[in-house]
Amino acid sequence: MYIGIDIGGTHTRIAGSPSLKNIELTGEIIIPTAKAFEDGIFEIIKNIKKITNNPEGVGIGLPGSISEDAKDFDSSVNLKAWVNKPIIKKLNHEFSCPVYIENDAVAQAYGEALHGFRAYGNFIYLVWGTGVGGALVSFDKDNVSVTKLGRPYLDKWEKKYGGKHLEAKYSKSAKQINDNEWDEVLIDFKDSLFKLSEKLNVNTIVVGGGVVSKQRIKIVKIAKSFSKLKVFISELNDSIGVYGAIALIEVKSKN
Repeated sequence: MYIGIDIGGTHTRIAGSPSLKNIELTGEIIIPTAKAFEDGIFEIIKNIKKITNNPEGVGIGLPGSISEDAKDFDSSVNLKAWVNKPIIKKLNHEFSCPVYIENDAVAQAYGEALHGFRAYGNFIYLVWGTGVGGALVSFDKDNVSVTKLGRPYLDKWEKKYGGKHLEAKYSKSAKQINDNEWDEVLIDFKDSLFKLSEKLNVNTIVVGGGVVSKQRIKIVKIAKSFSKLKVFISELNDSIGVYGAIALIEVKSKN
C-alpha cells in the first residue's frame, strides 16, 4: 500500500492506494492540521497506521518551499511551525519505506498530469486553498516535467487570494465571506488568470483546491467567458492533493 498525504494550512488528508499506476484511493482520512509539528506528525503517523502498518512508500505535499535536495521543508506562509522540522526522519523512524516531500502545487500538478487532466500540450496548474500555488506542466513524448511557479509569476497571488488576506480584507473568516464578496474576488481572479496565461504563453490552465471546489459554479462561469484561454477545474476534486502525493512516489522512485 502506498500512502499519499496532503498537508494544508487548515486540514490534512491521508489516503492509500495499492497501485501507483492506477490510483484507487482507500481509507481516506481528513484531520485538522496541527499548528505544532510534533502534534501534527504524531497524528499523521497514527492515521497512516489505520490504513497500513507497512507502507511501500509515502509521498507528502506541503504548502511551501522544499530544499534543492528535496529533504527539507524550508519555508511556508501557512505552516511556519513545520519549517525545518524532521518530517522525513520521523516517518523513516516509523516505517521502512521511502518518504518523499514536495511543494503541494508541484505534487498536485504531477497528479493532474498523470491521473487527472491529460493534456496533449503544456498547461498551468493552480491550487487555491488556504494559500495559492502553481506549477507549469510540460510534456516531452512520454515524459512529464513540473516546475514550481514562484516570482515573478505568482508574486502577488498569495497577497490577493490567500485565506489570511481575504479574512483581513473582509474582516471575517473565509467561511463567512458572502456571494457578492466572492464575486468581487473572482472578477479579479479572472483577470489574473488571463495575465498569467499571457506571461507564460500557455493557453490552458487547470485549477484545483478547496476554494475552487467551494466556488465551482462561479469558476465554471469564468472558464466559459474566455475565448482563447481554456480553463478547467480538476476532476480529482478535494482528493487532488493525495493523488498528487501518491503520483510523487511514482515520479521520485524513478529518479
